[in-house]
Order: sequence, then C-alpha cells, then structure tokens
Amino acid sequence: MAENNSEKPGRKFRNLFPGWMYFVALFVLIGLFVYYGKNETIKSSTWSEFNQKMLQTHSVEKISIVNNEEVWVYIKKDKLKEKTFNEVSEGPLGTTNPGPHYFFLIGSVDIFIKQLDVAQANFLENEKIPVDYVKKSNPIGNILSWSIPILFCLYTADLFSGRAM
Repeated sequence: MAENNSEKPGRKFRNLFPGWMYFVALFVLIGLFVYYGKNETIKSSTWSEFNQKMLQTHSVEKISIVNNEEVWVYIKKDKLKEKTFNEVSEGPLGTTNPGPHYFFLIGSVDIFIKQLDVAQANFLENEKIPVDYVKKSNPIGNILSWSIPILFCLYTADLFSGRAM
C-alpha cells in the first residue's frame, strides 16, 4: 500500500518562515542600523566655532580626521566640566563622555591642516593639538547592504512558489 504524501519536498522549510517574518527581520535590521548608527552625544560644529570656542581656548585634547572628510574633536576631561561643554559632557547612564564630542566636515585634508597650522601659529609646541587619521566603516550598514537583498530574494521566492502572506 503506497503512502499518500501530498506535501511537496521543501514545503516544511517554507512553513517555518511565513512571509510576514521577512518584514519583521527587515525592520529589526533597519532598527539596529538606526540605533547603532546614531551617536547622540557627538554634536555638529563648524571650523569657525571649533577655532574660536575650542581651539583658541585650549580646550581640545586631540583631533581625528575620519575617512579624509570629517573631523572629530575630543575635549579635554577637565574642560568638560565647564558650562560651555555641558551638552557633550555626559555619556550614557550618567558617565563622562569619552568623545568624540564634536564633528565637522572638511573639503580637503590639506586645506584643513594648513588652517589648523595658521590657527595654532602662536601656540607653544607642547600646546599644539595632535592629529590622527582614522578609517571607519559602518558594520550595521555593511550587514544591511547584503542582508536586505537576501531577505527580498527569499520573500519573492516564497511568493513565486504559490504562497502569499
């Protein structure tokens, strides 16, 4: 007596992932991207604000040039206690924010370095701010860039196999 098995091969696997789960996974990934891609303690600034309010008052500990297009400014720990820097001094759960505290965009690294040298012309050698160069990538963005197409392909494969949400 032959057993009547009306279930198609691979059907059990598809039942594990109903169509709505692909959308849930997509929204979770987008949520992670938004949550981890945003640093609320780093504030936008400009060159002139940086020069006048931070550099000339000797409040800067160090500068990082990120991906040759953005400058991250770290304020000295003792200066973070001043009222001027209240908006960036507190980190998560009431801790002191280790930085970066401010950022601004630059068009050219060479021009920025020349401006920085001119702005620090009257500084003593030990007062000049160290500059380091950093390459950063966004791991959540990288994950989203390959996971969203995979989720889309899996979802459309389910649609074309005769299942709808």
